[in-house]
Amino acid sequence: MDSFTHVFLGGCLGHLALGKKAGRKAVWWGALADTVPDFDIFAGPFVHPVEALLIHRGFTHSIFFAALFPLVVGPLLARLYRKDRIPWWQWAGLLALGTFSHIFIDSLTTYGTGLLEPFCDHRFTYATLFIIDPAFTLPMFVGFCLLLFKRFSLPFKNKVARWALILSAIYLAWTFYNRSHFEGLFRDQLQKQNIVYRDQFLSPGPLNNILWGTVARSDSGYFQGFSSYFDTPGPVHFNFIPAQKQLAAPLAQNKEYRLLEKFALGYSCISILDDGLPYFHDLRFGTMHGWAPDPGDFTFSYPLQKDPADSSRLVKSAPWGKAGFEGFGGLWERILGRN
Repeated sequence: MDSFTHVFLGGCLGHLALGKKAGRKAVWWGALADTVPDFDIFAGPFVHPVEALLIHRGFTHSIFFAALFPLVVGPLLARLYRKDRIPWWQWAGLLALGTFSHIFIDSLTTYGTGLLEPFCDHRFTYATLFIIDPAFTLPMFVGFCLLLFKRFSLPFKNKVARWALILSAIYLAWTFYNRSHFEGLFRDQLQKQNIVYRDQFLSPGPLNNILWGTVARSDSGYFQGFSSYFDTPGPVHFNFIPAQKQLAAPLAQNKEYRLLEKFALGYSCISILDDGLPYFHDLRFGTMHGWAPDPGDFTFSYPLQKDPADSSRLVKSAPWGKAGFEGFGGLWERILGRN
């Protein structure tokens, strides 16, 4: 999820854990603990952009790190705030709530999370949330803000933090139901339209959980479709996206190319763009407005161009060079089933 959501979530959890004993310090340390796993982004400037994709949400998002960080920092906080007479294990518990909630929430988005690193590099994802979901974040945002006011009583703050988390948890449970609903709907539509596929990757649409999309993988390409709760009954339109993996055949043994394939979890295609270069696309992130007859540019695009200084490497280019907001103009209309 976005960093703000982690701050608000960690702050509410921190208050419920130690707000009575530590006051607002519990809120701030809870917020920090829920943000620490994302410090892996600072490694980006020092490695190849493709390698940075897998460093992010790697080791610092693992169960091992989520347990280790509180055990290391908890005793330090107990010493720093010795006047509060809070045992180190209670500080560690507060920090653990932050780190574990972070990796749990992130595993519910499309990007994937290395929960078992460094022992296993598999990326776990069960997408039920878009990376920014205002409805999920709003209760925790309100709760976090109220927790920072000194004049409010402790019982009031306890209720605020508790209800903020309850409301967001109810919404989160609803997203699991939505995924199950749309998974069945897309499966039924693919079968009725005689589309042969091996598996499908589901994810909610941008900024909401009412519009959902799927990418169904076949032997020759992918079928991309969208459906909203507000759609009138009828067939789902699927755009076909050819895989065209043969365009990347000369790079099959290239290190960065293999990392791109690993990152995409098998949902990738190659296309030739306007500059004449082949580009790698991770289809889990879709296209700008995939629900339209012309789905627009791919959100994730990476040029498959060898580095002139080292032909064994790809050029150091931003993987999200084609990302933008051209599809958001009609997003609300599509959510409401109007296009």
